Amino acid sequence: MLANIYLHYALDVWYERKVKPNVSGYTDLVRYADDFVIFTEHHGEAKRIHNALEERMRRAGLELSPAKMKNY
Repeated sequence: MLANIYLHYALDVWYERKVKPNVSGYTDLVRYADDFVIFTEHHGEAKRIHNALEERMRRAGLELSPAKMKNY
């Protein structure tokens, strides 16, 4: 439960405030517990979000699982 509360601020709030307003085209974040998918309309936006996401998770002391990631 606490991990999901932490992830809410580390991911959900960050995405809504920092990512979504600065993306051209469609984007959405779908999350279930500690798994999530970010959809984008443009390939370049996916790369940019991925780079920012890695930095955000690093700063939060979290890691993305390479085994769960799909190439964009």
